[in-house]
Amino acid sequence: MMKAHIRAVSGWQPFSPKRYGEWARTQRETGCCIVPTTYWVEQIRLVAPELRCLTFDSFIRKCQQRVNDMELVHHEWKWAMANEANATGRKNEQIINSYLQYKRFGECRLPDSLRFLKPEFAKIKAIEEKRRWKTIEDDYNAFARKPASLPYDDIVVEGFHDFSVNQLEALERMVKEGVGLTIYLNREAKAAISELVKIGFTVEDVDRQPVTDGQTGCLSLYKAVTEEEEHIGLIEHILTSNTPLSNIAVLFTKSDARAAFMAKAKQEGLPIAASNRSYLADTPFYLWVKEALLTPLPSKEARLGAVDSLFAVLGITGRRCLRAKQALYAGYGTGDSEVDFFLNQIGKSPLAEGNTIAEKAALLVDMLTKMEERTDIPYAPTVKQALLALDGISYAKVETTEDGFRQWFQTFAQTLVIGEEPKPKEGISVLSWADVAAFQGSTVYVAGLALGTFPHPYSLLGYFQESDLTEINKRGVPLTSRTRSVQALQFQQLINSGMDVYASYVCGLDRDSPALPSPFLLDFQLVGFWNYQDRLNNGIGTYSRKDGTAYRGELGHFQKRLQHLQLGQEWLSDAQQAKEKAKPAVAVTAFEAYARCPFRYGLEWLLGIKPPAAQNEGLPANKIGTLIHQCIETLYRHKLNVIGKPFSTLSEAEKDEVPHWLESEWRRRFNEDIVPFVPYMNRFELEQEETWWANKLRLWWEAERARFWDRKELADAYIEGLEVPIVLENFPLGTTKLKVTGKIDRVDVANGEKVLYDYKTGKAALKLEEASHGTKLQLPMYSYIIGKQSPVAGATYISLLDPGKRAGNGVWKPEHVGKQSIFGVSAQCRNKEDALGEEAFMEKWHIHERLQELWEGMQTNMPVAPLDCAASCPYKAICRVTEEQKREAQHAIQQRTKASN
Repeated sequence: MMKAHIRAVSGWQPFSPKRYGEWARTQRETGCCIVPTTYWVEQIRLVAPELRCLTFDSFIRKCQQRVNDMELVHHEWKWAMANEANATGRKNEQIINSYLQYKRFGECRLPDSLRFLKPEFAKIKAIEEKRRWKTIEDDYNAFARKPASLPYDDIVVEGFHDFSVNQLEALERMVKEGVGLTIYLNREAKAAISELVKIGFTVEDVDRQPVTDGQTGCLSLYKAVTEEEEHIGLIEHILTSNTPLSNIAVLFTKSDARAAFMAKAKQEGLPIAASNRSYLADTPFYLWVKEALLTPLPSKEARLGAVDSLFAVLGITGRRCLRAKQALYAGYGTGDSEVDFFLNQIGKSPLAEGNTIAEKAALLVDMLTKMEERTDIPYAPTVKQALLALDGISYAKVETTEDGFRQWFQTFAQTLVIGEEPKPKEGISVLSWADVAAFQGSTVYVAGLALGTFPHPYSLLGYFQESDLTEINKRGVPLTSRTRSVQALQFQQLINSGMDVYASYVCGLDRDSPALPSPFLLDFQLVGFWNYQDRLNNGIGTYSRKDGTAYRGELGHFQKRLQHLQLGQEWLSDAQQAKEKAKPAVAVTAFEAYARCPFRYGLEWLLGIKPPAAQNEGLPANKIGTLIHQCIETLYRHKLNVIGKPFSTLSEAEKDEVPHWLESEWRRRFNEDIVPFVPYMNRFELEQEETWWANKLRLWWEAERARFWDRKELADAYIEGLEVPIVLENFPLGTTKLKVTGKIDRVDVANGEKVLYDYKTGKAALKLEEASHGTKLQLPMYSYIIGKQSPVAGATYISLLDPGKRAGNGVWKPEHVGKQSIFGVSAQCRNKEDALGEEAFMEKWHIHERLQELWEGMQTNMPVAPLDCAASCPYKAICRVTEEQKREAQHAIQQRTKASN
């Protein structure tokens, strides 16, 4: 039996090209060196290419040499197990992960708390045996029972700080098989040494001369407010150092931070000593398959949202892309049969025709080939080759669901390399803790060393917990104490290496409760703080220069903009002002719109912007209002033909017939003009709305009949006109004379006086203070304009919500209010004006002054401060009005009200 011994080395284990060269010269045909990672293998081959060097996993694979079994990488194995067992959901995922952890523990006896998993593990084991799907853990466990072959009998193990359960069992089997083993370990790796001694190793102390003569390099500590600032700080520190890039390594305690750092380093132009790979998941074809073919898209809008990735694959850009989208949103095809073919696949699950991964992959190949006929897709051959190769893989021949294929394709796309740029001649190394001992440079940056992040416990899979480990009778179980001691040893050896070490951690944004550094950093000197403010002033990278230039060079611009925002003014350009001043006419509703909110007025009346479409939930209010007005106009103008005829001429029979006709007319119009435009409402909702408004029209007619057609005091009164245009020529506004226009729903004549009525489908009220504010100008202005030709008795709103109301919703001359009122106006009416329709009325309520103010503003400025800031305003997302500006507007209203009174 050959010897198995440990060479316990004191201090740092330097990477030694000289030693590896000697091993290569003396290595027999059956000898090899086992190291922790492929980085170790690469580095040793650079200095001793003749040395036979393998990772532990590669060594086990070489010994086992599968014939009929297929090794799957972990993500493939997990997917295949879940798909074969038809097991989805979090619980089944946990069971599969638990089984993988069980294999990593050498198929240990299950702890009592996990005995419930035994039947589930038996099912998974049966699937593995049936399909002959294995993972690297199965090779380790088979090797531990009996190696298939042992091509090496003289093995040196270098670079490890500890061993896993699988690795220790493999070492134990090699000892039993009489393999000559020499393991170099740090003398402080006491847990590993103790267990190796128990399986037959002897210990030989070796005092290897440290390369540093006991001296440490620079130990510096930086803190950063965020992980992004930490990455930028690392990059800029490296770029400003005088150290050659090949002598620099960056080490991350969190593996997911590596990709983010490398992406940012690429943007900053910092080369990394690794090939730059691109993956299928980075391509528009992947997005197209994921979004359009593998995702349920129930609505037309959702399907249209998936066209961007298709157009990117087919090279449809610019004006062609815009025109195609316009056609699609209008409900037409693009006019290109090939493009329309792919568009018709959206949301229709075309891959459902295939039952297995391989069959679905073949359908994707056909689709990609058809796309290639239209445009060049550089990565298409690689993708097609990988998809077609699935036909020879056993797990790809198993039936799967759409959801299963979606999960598989996502992982497939994230791992399929479609392009690779060569490694730069010089660049920094991005390493793991297992790699760093093989690094031959002079400077190491270690990121993410916050308390709780490093040291960190072993990540157990599935249902396994730390408390279960004490019941597992296996060497090398990763107890927290053991994991922490190994990490402490790794960190201490890094310090003893003599290299300059720059550590960093994220302290967070909360100054009162910052995150703390790792306890391993007690010997480090805090020398810097990476934060946004300092980077703006001193940073040298692309991000810092851009941000710093914006901050310093445009600070005055920002301050000017801030002042602009605080004032809330939006002045029109000279050209816009000239255009507004040249307008020959203005509508009364335009004055009201500007008074309520100048900013919204500018958007809608000047720029012609339509309110953003809200989510459709109920009936469109504008259509309802239009239909109601049309029904009323048709009733009076055509059905009853009463325009210009006294109310008394309408017969009782004609009046009795109105409710039936009105309901019939309303329902006809509703079904023709409303129902086709509200597909999002069901029939029940539509019938409720139709009936509700039919009842409102019935109640309206009852009020109309009582107020007008049955009222003896108004027997000689008549409707003079409906939808009557209101025009006032040469209305003076400062030095300008304009045409003022409007339209009133109805004008009646009674005893030589005119009465104005405006129908509303919602609530309707009038306070004359609102006229002085400019927000309710229609009735006062229409009374004034009509009053120039004829006396006006009153002007009022009629709301379909309360059609009989005649107080609080209009303005009347005093003699028409109270018991003596021929119009039935309640004595509670507050708006009583002797001079209604006359200049005195306009002067009393300062309406001329307010119109002048509004007209000047409408030509020059669209401030954001509104008099009426509606909670339902559709422009809230782009409006910057502040609460303070709202309060100032309300204060202005109060002051104007006091002045009016």
